[in-house]
Amino acid sequence: MVRYQEVRISARAWWILLSVTIVATGLLVASAPGEAVLVALIVLIPAVIAAITMWSVGFYGNITLTDDTLRVGRHQLRVTDMHPYGVVPAGERVDGKIMGGAYGSTLGTNIVGIQRHDGTTALVETRDPDAFRTALQQVLAPHQAPYQPPA
Repeated sequence: MVRYQEVRISARAWWILLSVTIVATGLLVASAPGEAVLVALIVLIPAVIAAITMWSVGFYGNITLTDDTLRVGRHQLRVTDMHPYGVVPAGERVDGKIMGGAYGSTLGTNIVGIQRHDGTTALVETRDPDAFRTALQQVLAPHQAPYQPPA
């Protein structure tokens, strides 16, 4: 069951890029019919670069948290590899490698830390850190030891 999912590039963004590319190519080709290929390349080259960038952001930044796996871009982390109480509280400084392949956080995102059993910290870049922390805590709750009041 998917507990949390974050898609970085929406289908709407792809449709906008495609629409702008088609309209701009059509207008430029119509304005210079003798140089159709050259004029079309003026629009198509930046459009291809934009498409590669959008694909990369989506591929490396999408987050999916299920009951047994956290997938961020190209990286996977099993829930059993996470410390049961390992969700780092908001505002606490954490060091580690960002999952998904990023070298740093981007504008409009926050970093959430997850402690692993081996003592290292996995960092996840997310747009909604509170919802992500809540989902992580729900997934980790069955792995936590039941509370035993002192005798």
